[in-house]
Amino acid sequence: MIPELLKIVLIADVPDRHQIQKVLQNQSRIELISIATLEKIKQQTQCAISYQAGTVILLMISSLDAHALEVVNQVRHIYADFPLVAIGDAKNQALICEAISLGVQEYLIVEQVTATRLLQKLQFANARWQWLGKRSEDLQKLRSTSEDSLQSLEQCCCSSQNQLVTQRDRLLEGVAAATNQLLTTKDFTQAIYQALASLGKAVKVNRVYVFENHTDPHTGEPLISQRFEWTDNTVTPEIDNPDLQNLSYLKFLPRWYQILASGNIVCGLIKDFPESERQILEPQDIISILVVPIFIEESFWGFVGFDECRYQRQWQESEEVILIAAAGSIGTAIVRKRTEEVLCKTEARNRALLDAIPDMMFRIRKDGNILDFQGSKKNDLYVPANKIIGRNLTEILPDFLSKKVMLSIKQTLTDGAIQVIEYQLSIQRKIHDYEARMVVCGEDEVVSIVRDISERKQVEAELRKNKDAVENVSKAKSEFLATMSHELRTPLNAILGLSQLLDQGIFGSLNAKQKEYVSCIYSSGEHLLALINDILDLSKVEAGKEELMLALVQVHELCETCLSIVRDRAIKKGLQLNSQFDPQVVCCFADERRVKQMLLNLLTNAIKFTPSGKVTLQVQKVPQGITFTVSDTGIGIAPEHLKLLFQPFKQLDSRFNRQYEGTGLGLALTRKLARLHGGDVTVKSTLGKGSDFTLLLPDYPQLRDDEQDGYNQQAGRLFNYSPRILIGDNSNHNNLIQAYLKAIGYQVEHMKVMGNLLDQIRNFQPNLILLDTQLSENITSLTLLQHIKTELDFQTIPIVIMTEAIEECDRFLQAGAKECLSKPIGVAQLESLLMRYL
Repeated sequence: MIPELLKIVLIADVPDRHQIQKVLQNQSRIELISIATLEKIKQQTQCAISYQAGTVILLMISSLDAHALEVVNQVRHIYADFPLVAIGDAKNQALICEAISLGVQEYLIVEQVTATRLLQKLQFANARWQWLGKRSEDLQKLRSTSEDSLQSLEQCCCSSQNQLVTQRDRLLEGVAAATNQLLTTKDFTQAIYQALASLGKAVKVNRVYVFENHTDPHTGEPLISQRFEWTDNTVTPEIDNPDLQNLSYLKFLPRWYQILASGNIVCGLIKDFPESERQILEPQDIISILVVPIFIEESFWGFVGFDECRYQRQWQESEEVILIAAAGSIGTAIVRKRTEEVLCKTEARNRALLDAIPDMMFRIRKDGNILDFQGSKKNDLYVPANKIIGRNLTEILPDFLSKKVMLSIKQTLTDGAIQVIEYQLSIQRKIHDYEARMVVCGEDEVVSIVRDISERKQVEAELRKNKDAVENVSKAKSEFLATMSHELRTPLNAILGLSQLLDQGIFGSLNAKQKEYVSCIYSSGEHLLALINDILDLSKVEAGKEELMLALVQVHELCETCLSIVRDRAIKKGLQLNSQFDPQVVCCFADERRVKQMLLNLLTNAIKFTPSGKVTLQVQKVPQGITFTVSDTGIGIAPEHLKLLFQPFKQLDSRFNRQYEGTGLGLALTRKLARLHGGDVTVKSTLGKGSDFTLLLPDYPQLRDDEQDGYNQQAGRLFNYSPRILIGDNSNHNNLIQAYLKAIGYQVEHMKVMGNLLDQIRNFQPNLILLDTQLSENITSLTLLQHIKTELDFQTIPIVIMTEAIEECDRFLQAGAKECLSKPIGVAQLESLLMRYL
């Protein structure tokens, strides 16, 4: 029987000691009686432990070398009365054999140690030690008998013991041979067959076999199937017996499953076995059987069986112990086979992945030696691995490139960061571009991933070429638009200004026909001006050159201004123009000029496409910011046309081109300006009932209280001026503005540029300055603006710039101008300006 309790002395001075110690302490059949270090053992000259049955010395070695063999010899000498089991590495098989020759009963490879395997090896070592010591004990007892019978008894005992020793030695040699075959034979199937043959001959049985456990895929029932078998020439092989495949444990061998799974053996005469078991075993001519479980990583994997088919064999305890160890060796071989299969599959998968990658990969040592290479044969740089591995970079790369690569390798190993280099090589008289990425791989190695980037470089060159062409086209377009703006707006100044003055009868009344013609002149000019402005604004936004001048904007005042501008149009069509303001909305942070432009576009569109009914502007505070919703009771929009609404130069129906004037730019520009603010424009519409266009402006961080107070004070000053206006320059357009302002009761003076500018402002004390960018004298408007803004007394006077080149506004606004208007300035614009600043 297997000893019920093993007493272990653990000698170790390695990091894994605590793990092995924990395994020993968790075993019910093991008592850990002492723990010693190697240093402590070296100081001892004899064993300090009294002999106890079942005591085993367990020695842990960090690395099996010459020094470790000296430790083994010393431990063997100190603990001469106890079996010795060693745990160490498997780097040198010759040293393992030498350790066994020094007296190690069992040697375990540290990476393969499990609780079950360790227990089996300790039990085997103890049983073997006790068996070998039994002969000397028997001889000692024989010497104490009478001298007359001593000689005959001793001869008898010696004969019996010699037979046992021979049998034991033969069995041990067979197990050793089997273990060696499992460890050294590369082909797993061949190794198993050779090991079973060695065991069968050593045990002197007729048949040895291995069964593997598995489960029914449908029911989960535990089954067994025979995988390997060896037989001598006296029995029939059963490896092809279908009855021994997918055999049910529960139906035929339920007792076996419980015994083997608990780590015990099944042995005995078949005639004494249950009927269900005899049904399986007797047809195979088995008389006596020994079955030993195989455990893999603490799991019951299967069993190895030994069949005696000649006589009723009684199995010896020593045989059981040795064959338990043999089963452990088979389990180790199976683990190795599994590991190798996993590694082979992983390697094959990785190799397939690497072969599919167009990049080349080099593993390079820090001195430039190439350790490994992987690359596709389709690659222009491909070289067979055996012609490149082992060579140095300096041997295969041009001098300039090898130095560059070596510097990159050094940098990668120093800071651990990925290094990327690009270079060119001439291959088959064609220049190729390559990119190499260096990645740390180990302490003194890097992996270099090389990719052909020639196509990418060509694409980049084409993109640069196309970018230059696009920029040239854009520049030409901008220059054309600027020229067109100047050339078209200049004659419109006089046309719009004069037609407005004539229409209002300031310089004399007109008859009905004259008023009709003047009105036609003005509306046509205004339409042309709107077209020019929309085209310029849209092109500027699309080019990304539009910059917002963000500031606090009084929402109520801005909306009222927009409503006043479009009110005449609404009245002419007989429409109601309504407004609703959320009292929570006071101001927003935006570009006032652009918000006004967006609202006017929405209001103008609503009036244009509403034959009767009303147009309403509703302002609300929402969690995302402020919404401006323009609702109408007009013609509405069909669902299939909504997607065309915000596309430039698109009108929803060709009939609209004749019925409603417009370019199709307004909504496209409005959405782009809204998104430039971080908001958007959305629409809801029902055909025949009307539309709701909503402009959302997002919230911005609120001003501090002191900043808000300062703003309110400034706003108060701006909105409470006495009506005094100073106009810079006396062009025809500005003369018309002066005439109109005087006619409606304002005090107006022209600024004399050649005189003392600051004195003119002090003397006149204007509440508003209108400054034209085209001055008649030899001074720029920007310089004049800067002169005015240098005086502290003039800081509160709003200065409004009038220009034909709207793209110049940014410079004037940054220099201190309050607002920048595009000429020609209509009466409605001028009145809106006066409402804001006077």
